[in-house]
Amino acid sequence: MNRRILSLLLVLAAISLVGCGPASKLIGTWDMELEEPEGGTSIMGARIPSALVDAMKPKLNIEFQQGGVCKVEAYMGGESAKAKGTWKFVKAEKDVLVLKVTMEKGGEQEMRVRFIDNNKIETAPPPLGDDEDGFSGQTLTFARRPF
Repeated sequence: MNRRILSLLLVLAAISLVGCGPASKLIGTWDMELEEPEGGTSIMGARIPSALVDAMKPKLNIEFQQGGVCKVEAYMGGESAKAKGTWKFVKAEKDVLVLKVTMEKGGEQEMRVRFIDNNKIETAPPPLGDDEDGFSGQTLTFARRPF
């Protein structure tokens, strides 16, 4: 009987430790943040409605899933693009996570993710395809999407 209880406790302890690594706080969907211009948006003195401004803004999100799957979606100028790939935690360097990301169309690359706080990161997103997109190589700020 004691062996059974001990085995159960060991299994429960192992389960509780799963996902406790430094990369576990990356799990979730992250939306690109854009700086809002001061005083609103206007062209030649005419105020542009916020709904129109929101529709014109580029949007980018990255989703890191528990099983090592990542998804990237971008919307810009009426066009959209999606990409899927895999990610793997390589190492941590202070507040930066180093990942190996392999996108279906873009190949393997190193991705560095710096945590500003638990709900904000800075990173250069992985490419959406073989050709250059408007976001590749730029370090951008992302906010965690609330559940």
